[in-house]
Amino acid sequence: MLPEVDAAALAVLRHGLEELDLLAALGDDEAARAEKLQQLIHYRDLIQQWNQVYNLTAVRDPNAMIARHLLDSLAVLPDVLGPQVLDLGTGAGLPGVPWAIARPQWQVTLLDSQAKRVRFLRQVVLALRLRNATVVHSRAQDFSPPDALFNTVTSRAFTDFPAFYALAKPLCASGGRVLALKGQWPEPETPAPTNLAMQVRAVQVPGTSAARHVVRVDC
Repeated sequence: MLPEVDAAALAVLRHGLEELDLLAALGDDEAARAEKLQQLIHYRDLIQQWNQVYNLTAVRDPNAMIARHLLDSLAVLPDVLGPQVLDLGTGAGLPGVPWAIARPQWQVTLLDSQAKRVRFLRQVVLALRLRNATVVHSRAQDFSPPDALFNTVTSRAFTDFPAFYALAKPLCASGGRVLALKGQWPEPETPAPTNLAMQVRAVQVPGTSAARHVVRVDC
């Protein structure tokens, strides 16, 4: 059984998903949906707990984490193809862990090069009983999938989209897609590539006024 989580936080998360029209995306069964919401808040609580020592995220306010981490990750769920998903440079597990919770039928690989983050992610997988999440300790440029390529390769970590795409494209299966979760677009520091057929969608995340975009390139 999962530990009890804050009812007020659950209400904020549920309301945010309703605003995104994504509550139904967690499933038709209300009991299963409620369990996923509890998993998401428990994941938030684990980030907050470990953040005191491991410095996983600059966001310290647990209420802000709901919008800036959980809802921000789930807002792009309609753009994600399964069942094989790779989160490059996943950090604290974003967006991969929320996706794994929302889509238990997918297999989500969480890849990061920092040992402390990998230790945290392994604890998350254990605590949340995520049988569909695999943690890999590796640099992105050194990683090669053990089996098939991925239907979606994603990241929130890379500020340079061309650099991310160069790493992601060889790992993306035919008919799959590369997805980058961005703030401002085009990136202030890096010109947008002109040789890629990109689809860019602005995303309004409830609880935050920050600019958010999802950048998609089909493989």
